[in-house]
Amino acid sequence: MIELTRIQGRSGNCIKGKDGSIYNNAALTFILTYSHNIRYAQFIQKKNGKVLLNIVPEAVFSSQNLDELKQMIDLKIGLSNLELEINLIKEQDLIYTTRNKYSYIISE
Repeated sequence: MIELTRIQGRSGNCIKGKDGSIYNNAALTFILTYSHNIRYAQFIQKKNGKVLLNIVPEAVFSSQNLDELKQMIDLKIGLSNLELEINLIKEQDLIYTTRNKYSYIISE
């Protein structure tokens, strides 16, 4: 009998909450799909339970859009399980991989 001790994969495609819960790109895609006036978004996590969300907004992005985004994050993840900082940035400030590809989840 073979015993499986670990599974190796792309751990950079998810974020982890304070309690260790894992939120994959499907949950994060849901949040962005139902958020409005966001051109690009990038979730950056360097520590479990703490996320920096960089947003490249459309010209008509409003404080109401920001409130709706926070509500979607609270619905899917729970703001009590995540220390969240949101920054509005310019497109040239997005982080790209070493192969110059855009990723909306960066987990270090």
